[in-house]
Amino acid sequence: ELAKELRIPKGIIERVPSAGLWENQTDEGEIGITYEELDGIIMAIESNQKSSVSAGALARVEELMRESVHKRSPALVFKKN
Repeated sequence: ELAKELRIPKGIIERVPSAGLWENQTDEGEIGITYEELDGIIMAIESNQKSSVSAGALARVEELMRESVHKRSPALVFKKN
């Protein structure tokens, strides 16, 4: 909805998200769930409502979160004394 309000071209709005690493690769295919499902699962985790989502999807998202924790941490900085 926001993209439409911002008048983003329809082709961009409807483009399937992909890292473009190989032909026909999609982000959702790699993750194994849709972005809409992912949003719901993350919201369930953050609001401690884990029982409201499937165990398999929850386990997958928690695994992805563990594997990518380094991406959410500040980079190490060398400090000379």
